[in-house]
Amino acid sequence: MRIIEQYPLRWPTGWPRTRYHRHGNFLQYGRSIFLAGAIEKLGRELRLLDARNVVLSLNEVDGIRDPGVAIYFALAKRQMVMACDRYVSQADNARSLGLAIAAMRQLERHGGGAMMNRAFDGFAALPSPDAPPRSWREVLGISDDMRIDTETIDHCYRIRAKRAHPDAGGSHEAMAELNAARGGAPAGRQAQRQGRRSLHRGGSHQRHVALLLWRDARGGGVAQDRGLWIATAAGQIWRVFCVAAGVRSG
Repeated sequence: MRIIEQYPLRWPTGWPRTRYHRHGNFLQYGRSIFLAGAIEKLGRELRLLDARNVVLSLNEVDGIRDPGVAIYFALAKRQMVMACDRYVSQADNARSLGLAIAAMRQLERHGGGAMMNRAFDGFAALPSPDAPPRSWREVLGISDDMRIDTETIDHCYRIRAKRAHPDAGGSHEAMAELNAARGGAPAGRQAQRQGRRSLHRGGSHQRHVALLLWRDARGGGVAQDRGLWIATAAGQIWRVFCVAAGVRSG
């Protein structure tokens, strides 16, 4: 497996930086590990992980100025990123990443492949702030030859919501992107407009009922008898409740 080294350091989006660095204690052959040795060990762990398209991002000059190291790779067709700047040297940070991957691979070796996959979910690469937002078709997984209607939009939305929801291992960001895509789709916008029109019609009906009640209370001739007025008012209030609750009255 070939590791592509990329300069200068491209720190991953959303990852916090370490303010105060510390000295590591990673040894190789009884002495402090060199950067080349740390990268070699990191590459071995990534190869055993079956990672693809590996890119190692760091600065050309080692030192305490910015010794951070970031590793970008593809795992099961998902873009991943891990980064470390805890230590004062690039060699120690690269070795720390290699040991972290080795520890997570222990889950797979002991029959916990699903646990390892869930553990790596937290390292899914976030898109760069400069990257253009994905289209609603891309987010919902709708190809150009698919029919666009409310049923198709809802079907694709439900499938992806099962993976994007935070309770199912997704994230709030992924769910927000999915909701925005659903609202941005033509069928989604049409459904929203229909919902607003229905709400407006329901509000108009409620205002009309309230006007009838007010006229009845002032003796407008609709219900002069007190008992009849109470029964009429109760019936009107019940219809208002039915309209608000979406229930059809008899």
